[in-house]
Amino acid sequence: MNMKNIYYGVGALALLIVGVLIGGVLFNQPATTGLAVGSQNADTLELGGESVKVFHSSTCGCCSMYMSYLRDNGFGVDSESVANINTIKEQYNIPVNGSSCHTTIVGNYVVEGHVPVQAIKKLLDEQPAIDGITVPGMPRNSPGMGGNGDGLIVYTLNNGAVGDVFMVVDL
Repeated sequence: MNMKNIYYGVGALALLIVGVLIGGVLFNQPATTGLAVGSQNADTLELGGESVKVFHSSTCGCCSMYMSYLRDNGFGVDSESVANINTIKEQYNIPVNGSSCHTTIVGNYVVEGHVPVQAIKKLLDEQPAIDGITVPGMPRNSPGMGGNGDGLIVYTLNNGAVGDVFMVVDL
């Protein structure tokens, strides 16, 4: 085997490793990473007297669909578009593996992602000693993503980590 073939082999292997690493980083980030957004508008969502704030990127279509889902289920909804949703994730200590495209603040709780209203109501009724709840990523069967399917798992958020199963919601 000559040196030229060895260099090509090492180069191809290096490109493969870099590609896998970049792909892993990209697919583990919220969908809105790095998106710049124009002006901000602040609104609230009322849940049982609680003032709720939804942070999202204005370019995210599923965030609008999720807010419509909340409205359809009797909640008054408004939002705040932010230029970099990751700053909100950092501010509220949401881990990457528990993040999604929008963050909702319900009283002292964080509600991350496409969380069904049943889970939000349970959170408010039970008021557990956790930081919040999450549906990580953007599951296609979740509210606002346009599909129905198997049960949706809602996890707890606490101390900057995804915790136990909070509940499973059949959609």
